[in-house]
Amino acid sequence: MLDIESLELFLGTNRVISTVEDSELQLFKKRFKQFVTNIDSVRVNNGKESAIEEAIRGLMSGVFSRSDSKLDLTKQDNYDIVVRKSDGEIATLVECKKVSASAMSTFEKFNSKALQQLIYYYLKIVVKNAKTKPTFEPNLTMKNLMISDGYTWFVWENQNFYDLIKEKFTYNESRTTLAKVYSQITRSEETYPIIKKYIDQVGEDKFRQKCAYLDLSKLTSVEDLSEKELRLLYHFFSASVWLGQSSYLDPNSLNKEFYHELLHVMGLQEVDMKGGNDGDGMKVIVPNPNAEYSLYDQVRRNWEDSVPASTTMHEGILENIIPWVNRVLFLKLLEAHIITARDKDELSNEEKRSSPFAFMTHGEAIKEWSDLQTLFFKVLAIEHDKREEIPSYFRHVPYLNSSLFTYNASVEQVKISELATGKKMRIHHKSVLTGMEEEELPLIEYLLKFLSAYDFSTDGKSTIRGIEANMINASVLGKVFEKLNGYKDGSFYTPSFITTYICKESIQQALIGRVNEALQLEQPFHYYHELKDAFDDWHDRRSKNVEVVQDIIRSLTVLDPAVGSGHFLVSALNELMQVRYDFAMLQKMGATLEIVNDELLIRDPQSCDVLRYSVYRAKTQTFQQELFHAKQEIIENNLFGVDINSKSVEICRLRLWIELLKNSYYQLDEKRPTDTLEMLKTTYDYVGMATLPNIDINIKTGNSLIYQIPLNDKSDDLMRNTLLEHLKEYNQAVQAYKHVRHRAERKELEATIKELSEHTIPSDLIFKGQESELGTEWRYLFPESLDKASGAFIGFDVVVGNPPYIQLQSMQESIKKRYELMQYQTFTKAGDIYMLFYELGIQLLRGKSWGQMGMVTSNKWLMANYGEKLRTYLMEKVKINTLIDFNGYKAFENATVDVNILITSENQRIDPVYYSFPSRWKPEGGEILNLYDELAKQMPMQLLAKADRFILKQKAELDILQKVQTLGKPLGEWDVTINFGIKTGLNEAFYLRTEQKDALISQDAKSAEIIVPMLRGREIMPYHQSVENKEWLIATFPARQINIDDYPAVKQHLMQWYDQLQQTGARGSRKKTPNKWFETQDSIAFWEDFAKPKIVYTNISKYMTLIYDDVGIYSNDMSFIITSNCQQMLKYLTGLFNSHLYFYLWSFYLPTLGGVGYKASKVFMVQVPILVPTPEQEAHVVALVDAIIQAKQTGKPSIALEQELDDYIFTLYGLTDEEIAIIKSVPKPIKEVGITR
Repeated sequence: MLDIESLELFLGTNRVISTVEDSELQLFKKRFKQFVTNIDSVRVNNGKESAIEEAIRGLMSGVFSRSDSKLDLTKQDNYDIVVRKSDGEIATLVECKKVSASAMSTFEKFNSKALQQLIYYYLKIVVKNAKTKPTFEPNLTMKNLMISDGYTWFVWENQNFYDLIKEKFTYNESRTTLAKVYSQITRSEETYPIIKKYIDQVGEDKFRQKCAYLDLSKLTSVEDLSEKELRLLYHFFSASVWLGQSSYLDPNSLNKEFYHELLHVMGLQEVDMKGGNDGDGMKVIVPNPNAEYSLYDQVRRNWEDSVPASTTMHEGILENIIPWVNRVLFLKLLEAHIITARDKDELSNEEKRSSPFAFMTHGEAIKEWSDLQTLFFKVLAIEHDKREEIPSYFRHVPYLNSSLFTYNASVEQVKISELATGKKMRIHHKSVLTGMEEEELPLIEYLLKFLSAYDFSTDGKSTIRGIEANMINASVLGKVFEKLNGYKDGSFYTPSFITTYICKESIQQALIGRVNEALQLEQPFHYYHELKDAFDDWHDRRSKNVEVVQDIIRSLTVLDPAVGSGHFLVSALNELMQVRYDFAMLQKMGATLEIVNDELLIRDPQSCDVLRYSVYRAKTQTFQQELFHAKQEIIENNLFGVDINSKSVEICRLRLWIELLKNSYYQLDEKRPTDTLEMLKTTYDYVGMATLPNIDINIKTGNSLIYQIPLNDKSDDLMRNTLLEHLKEYNQAVQAYKHVRHRAERKELEATIKELSEHTIPSDLIFKGQESELGTEWRYLFPESLDKASGAFIGFDVVVGNPPYIQLQSMQESIKKRYELMQYQTFTKAGDIYMLFYELGIQLLRGKSWGQMGMVTSNKWLMANYGEKLRTYLMEKVKINTLIDFNGYKAFENATVDVNILITSENQRIDPVYYSFPSRWKPEGGEILNLYDELAKQMPMQLLAKADRFILKQKAELDILQKVQTLGKPLGEWDVTINFGIKTGLNEAFYLRTEQKDALISQDAKSAEIIVPMLRGREIMPYHQSVENKEWLIATFPARQINIDDYPAVKQHLMQWYDQLQQTGARGSRKKTPNKWFETQDSIAFWEDFAKPKIVYTNISKYMTLIYDDVGIYSNDMSFIITSNCQQMLKYLTGLFNSHLYFYLWSFYLPTLGGVGYKASKVFMVQVPILVPTPEQEAHVVALVDAIIQAKQTGKPSIALEQELDDYIFTLYGLTDEEIAIIKSVPKPIKEVGITR
């Protein structure tokens, strides 16, 4: 047996519990056996250190052969072994020693040469400015550091090792750091005694406690390893671990093969979306004209005789078929759940298809579409004792009380039983059904065989099998159907790591706040673990505080006002389950519970094995029941959602039903439970399952942003017209509806609730003159948000979400006007709808002192002009407790939007989290999950919150900014004018190559009067134009009032695009303007400024570069020009803006684009501060700028001159050596004569 405890901790839960394909495990076992043989041979023959390195390479070579990364034994910089990522950066550093060498560290003797050398080589990586101002700078790519002799392995995570070597120690009778000592020594051998002294002072134990330990010396045979031990070794010696990749598996990650084939069966396809705010690059769902006899096609054929083809028809067909697909997928999950519970053994997916409990396979159970109709409405929709005669294959299928199986004639105008059974559909070209001879199958057969090729297991192990190709985790379906909605509402599917993070932080802080208010202890709680520790003590002493805390947990309410597919509510459900477990509210289950990959994982407390519900394991009945009823209580009383899209609402309800389905259990006879279990094991007879509650009452369709009764009305205003009595009746009806299990009663209660809701709002409180809209009356919509005594609105404890991103100016005028009439303080016509959701979320909070609003949105509000009202609102109304700017990291699949996480409350947290990811950081996989576990701890940041912008930077960086702002004056206050470049509306007509220009002038010399030199953005290099002018522009600007007949050659040229050049707004022409067909789209009233000396810079670029132009070049609409009456000033600005200081400062003033560039619009540039120079200072800068331009124009090197200018500008601003080092840590690209190096 191996001692694997510390290795388990190092690998983490995800890897410890994850399964490995047997073929992969056997291949590793073979390699590992050879590795053990090799190091045994080295030990016997007293082999050299290099032999150990070769043995390790032999073990790991197969691992890295599949990726761009590599194992490097070249001894570069004297490193023994390094693992390099594809970009050459080091991920893992290994210090090797020969077996039994005195230099090798042992668990008893840690302070050996091996550790000293590892520290020395690490210092080479993390000590910066060694010869000037030595400082530690964390390395973002390094993940692990190891010491090994083949048998013994000591492993440290980078963050832990970095913390260990940063402490101060006494050297030469003074306190210092290893960074400073390292900078003073030239030979490594001189350093080792000093490092030894450092380890002695810091303490060997600290290094010992922070490392993982693996000892293979007592391993007698690889064959003796248990399956678990072999699996752990497989993970440890994997590329994933040695490259430091996250073990996070998003259970909602889309299986693209499944998704695209499902679309094919439905008769749909995914295409690129053109245009659309932050949604550029997104995909939308449209009919697939080539999918003959698909679901869509067959419904269309049924409709087309009576309904003409239209957008309405398309929507109607989708609404008709999506419920079918919802039901079929739900039933695949139910089928898998039943098979897992009732079959004795864990089955392969192939075996599951032939299980006697399978009822969703093609063949004996389902042959025709009418069989599905029977299953939907005569089995699932009917209680067992009221069912008519049904096929024997369905007799064990339980009644679940789900409204999913309620027939809606207004939506399902074509019944599924009306589809043609015999019509064949062509199989998808990348179908999962490989090896089939048929190219076509009847659609019913194709659908069921396609779905049966995937594993829909809902047991706990699906949490950890997400890496398997054919595993369709239940949560994936929410993403599938979110995509089916086509993002038409500006919504994005939120990744699990974001929903989990926001829900955890928000719910825990809301709980702490409510407990503090309820108990009024002398020392309030600040952290979740503090509250939990105190609770454990109260629990042991049977304090009355236990009941207080548990009652608060039961009453916590979470709202998502733009609920979409319900992903946030699922994460909130999991977090509330975790909270219940942590606070002794799930004591019967006899198992451990934790959230792994946004899923609940239940494990045996002794063996740590994942537990799944099975009638063959009697003890699992207890935890399954407790989990089901805890989830049910939370879904019924704690989770609420609203969405404007009725399809999204249905999907959200389905998601929550699926979460309950995972823990649905067979109802045993209370008097004879053993007999029921025996029947479940030995027969295929019917046994009832716990029925699903009517949770749809908590998920509503409506526009969250529109309501008629103001949220801040006094409670006594709402007491008129016997409102309190109405609310009491309404609340009672809602609670009864949640628990009714019979269809007839449910229909009666639905009617009662509808009638009560229509008569609840006092008529004199409704806004007069308003058109009736599908708004959301928060004052009475959810009884749980009302005070039970007075009926007053009290709101929700937590509001979370990912609201839609839609520019208000792109919306219909009537809707935009309605939002304006709502008098949102954050409303601005140039703004985005998500800003209104921020304000609404804050208004809907229950306890202003503890309520938490947590959302993920576009990050443009941080700096954009239109975000000023939101920034001001946040500063005035709340405290910002968490603000994380992803700064270009693409969190959302297939969306270009850059996002941030914002969590606010009225009270400031003791440890607010402010962070912006480095734009140079390129995370892999789930690395971004280390939101502040690693990067934020290494580089803590502060928030500079002002109305004009929010900036997240480290304190030292904000000090630099403060210095620049104090000395400078905003560019907008200088004697300059900033204008956009030329927008033609049809570049192919107005842009000319040199040969085209020459030809036109040859035909008519007068053409030269309206043809001007043209500069494109890509030709702009620092200070100068990168190439000789090769493009020209036909300058028929409306402001020039040109008569095109005076220029016949140019007119003839433009006539080639006559129809496209029309400015009528008609299809195929330019947008509508009063300008003439031959004129540019924009008036260009400032056209004469292009002939003046000016600065030209690109609007969007990877690096901000500016040129000084005095030869009259015109520039396109991807650039701006800066003009002034003072030529010297323009050259001065050119020098400053191209300097290293401003290269560093751009990130403070310009919004980033995907982390790889900036958008330098005028609204941002006018805010940039510039030092007002003395005449001597200006002359010095201008002289250097002239020299640099001259050098570049003549092809001579200018690097030395640019560095001289950089140093002079540092001096102008009085920057210290430490501040200059910070600025230079962001490397400025060197560009010589148009070549980037």
